[in-house]
Amino acid sequence: METAGITPKTFRNTLSRFATGRDGGDHVIVIGRVERLSHAEEGSPLLFFRSTYAGLDPAL
Repeated sequence: METAGITPKTFRNTLSRFATGRDGGDHVIVIGRVERLSHAEEGSPLLFFRSTYAGLDPAL
């Protein structure tokens, strides 16, 4: 079983293969082809928005 890119104890995992790269000026934009998605049955995602980490309100 291939496990590259799988991180234990996370809410969601995506296993991707490199497809191509594009010049982004001072960086490279990496584009991958998603091979597999998985997610936890329990828990809530960690969000990063406006340079701050946050969670979702469980009442939503």
